[in-house]
Amino acid sequence: MTRGLDGGPLTDARATLGEAWMRLAETAAEPNPFLTPAMLSAAAGRVEPDDWTVVAVPGADGGDLDSLAVLRRARPLPGLGPRMGNGFASRFGPLGTPLARPGFDAGRLIAALGTVADVVRLPYQRLDGPFVAALSAAAAAEGLTLHALDVHARAAFDPAADPAVGFGPGLQGKRRKELGRLLRRLDEAGGHRHETATTTAGVEAAFGAFLALEHASWKGREGTSLTAEPGARAFAADLIAAFAANGQARVDVLHVADAPVAALVTLSVADRAVIWKIAHDDAHAARSPGVQLIRLVSESFQAERRFAEVDSLATPDHPMIDRLWAGRIRIGTLVFATRRDANRKADLAVALLIARRRLGAAARGVKARLRRTG
Repeated sequence: MTRGLDGGPLTDARATLGEAWMRLAETAAEPNPFLTPAMLSAAAGRVEPDDWTVVAVPGADGGDLDSLAVLRRARPLPGLGPRMGNGFASRFGPLGTPLARPGFDAGRLIAALGTVADVVRLPYQRLDGPFVAALSAAAAAEGLTLHALDVHARAAFDPAADPAVGFGPGLQGKRRKELGRLLRRLDEAGGHRHETATTTAGVEAAFGAFLALEHASWKGREGTSLTAEPGARAFAADLIAAFAANGQARVDVLHVADAPVAALVTLSVADRAVIWKIAHDDAHAARSPGVQLIRLVSESFQAERRFAEVDSLATPDHPMIDRLWAGRIRIGTLVFATRRDANRKADLAVALLIARRRLGAAARGVKARLRRTG
């Protein structure tokens, strides 16, 4: 009942699964722009490995797909622990929810995942969404222990919410008045203009402005901008082009005196959107151009009502977006066995994953101290 593509470039999955993959992406209970053929084709072999397995479960009626996940085999630590099926998620797309149509059979998906590995790790899952609810119920029915790691809250925006509820303190009261004052200071520097690009040509040009801003910022200086990283610019160009061709990319640019001072990239599937990238001109940092643009874009989302929710994709306790958007979604990593007799393997994998995280935190602490003293 399961069709899969094992190894090789993930572009092959388009031919293997045809349009069924795209239809599922558009109709999934939790749309995920980072589990689309566009993302996987652009990322594989450039910014991510290409030895992935695509597990697709057909509907019980033999028609459209019921669910789809993308996995790669790896151990919790190099050479240690059971081989796991790691769900696809990327630093360029920190949302790993598999695609599943409403009312999907989670038990069949777990069985299909078991053809890849006895233990599965799904990073960046929305813990308060319907996919995890269905997966948890199916795991409990099968006697499978479901572990949730790295649980945290992430800022999100509900365009339909009353502004008093949807906006955080950074976009209300005195702070909103202060932003108005700072916007007038931008006007004094030559006048401001907010432009939104949604056409293929418009998105391409506006994304070029974003790339220039990002590379001129601290990311460029540290070698982490899309332009600076090997393979990243080609990945991003293909990703944006594919989304723009489907009307699923939007780039907002704030100009001052006809020069871009901030740019924000939004990707979407169905009625869900994510803030993929943002950059601003450091020369105007005192006037908060990034915050100004998020305010303008958020107000645009409210006026359009195209999206049911916008995910910030931000790290926990983000100093900017957490103050601007009041909504929160619960994110975490799920680890579980695909068979009851593999529960102890899952327990071992969890212990090793926790150890890996602690080792990583300790290493980052040492590097930070060396930078301060060096």
